[in-house]
Amino acid sequence: MLRLGLSVAPTVLGLFHLSPRLTPWAIFWRAAGAVCRRLVGNCPRNGGVGAGAGRKARATGGAAVGRLVWDGLSGYTGWKPVLLGVGCRGWRAVLGCFVSGAMVQGNRIGARSRLTEQRPRPREAGQRRVETDCVMIGFKTKRVKIGIPWRTSQEEADKNRPRIRSYEDAVRKAGAEPVLLSLMEGAGIAPRLAGLDGFVLPGSPADVETTEYGAKNAGLSQPADLARERTDRAILEHAFAEKKPVLAICYGCQLLNVYLGGTLIQDVRSETGTSVAHRKKDVSPEPKDDPQHRVKFEARSLLARLAGGTEAVVNSSHHQAVKQPGRELKVTGVSTDGIVEGLEWTGDANWVMGVQWHPERMKRDALAKKIFAELVTAAKASKANKMVTAKS
Repeated sequence: MLRLGLSVAPTVLGLFHLSPRLTPWAIFWRAAGAVCRRLVGNCPRNGGVGAGAGRKARATGGAAVGRLVWDGLSGYTGWKPVLLGVGCRGWRAVLGCFVSGAMVQGNRIGARSRLTEQRPRPREAGQRRVETDCVMIGFKTKRVKIGIPWRTSQEEADKNRPRIRSYEDAVRKAGAEPVLLSLMEGAGIAPRLAGLDGFVLPGSPADVETTEYGAKNAGLSQPADLARERTDRAILEHAFAEKKPVLAICYGCQLLNVYLGGTLIQDVRSETGTSVAHRKKDVSPEPKDDPQHRVKFEARSLLARLAGGTEAVVNSSHHQAVKQPGRELKVTGVSTDGIVEGLEWTGDANWVMGVQWHPERMKRDALAKKIFAELVTAAKASKANKMVTAKS
């Protein structure tokens, strides 16, 4: 025990230098990891305790205990360990497996993921070979990164996060890492886009510049946010060129349509005379929550597949909408009054979808969750294809 304590001491003392966030949990996990490395790594060299069926049973039991405990821990740390062939003998197997998760630190202490494998030391001349049967492979699955531009230049300048945070939360819950993109980088944003795997174009209180789709402002369009438009266009140019998925929401859907040559209705209520409420101002007295309405999806469309049918109820918070769809954009969702609610790209196999409603606000809605999950799945597939292409 004294020898064990002395061997662990340097590692424990090193915590104060290595831990990027010195917290009690950081110290605990690193210390436990050091103990585990000694117990699990040295067990094959410490003689035999038990043999045959008894040894196999204890090893299996130890692995089971370790797996159960670590499954619980992974819910807190986000780590996904894989314990392979933990065959240490006797109590060392149980204890070793119990604390094996500590060998990999969780997200809260900021440690980088790594792949470790304990292997037998090279044999010296004449030494009897001893096969080590303690192997642990621990890793953190790398999440794909989804870029999200700020909604407006003003919100970015004020660091006003509540609105944009709902998009970040939706991406995070879908299993990806959201990356907030500045609207002030201009052409300098290109290197940042290259390191991302997909994009969400969020809503905005601004309207797309009318001259971009060959129209004049009839006094119904809100002032344009030119920095936001430039950023979205740079994102779309990159995404289409590199075959990266895009989910365009509300204003983002409208800008996607204009980017591809489509046009917009400048004000739904005044231009169409619809009685369907598409924003709070269309209801009197104005409600606290967004109004809702039904949407019909094109059969065999992606939206219909995700919805599990051809109809769904969505929220609504817009006064402009798609008029003429852009090139190779297919209208796959319309409200009961004929307003375009869903667009899907048909130009190639790349995943590009536009929705006029706000799925990021529908936190408990099954379709909303599936839309973000599908974006993340597409981003993973795109990233995997690029890795294969790079290796070939």
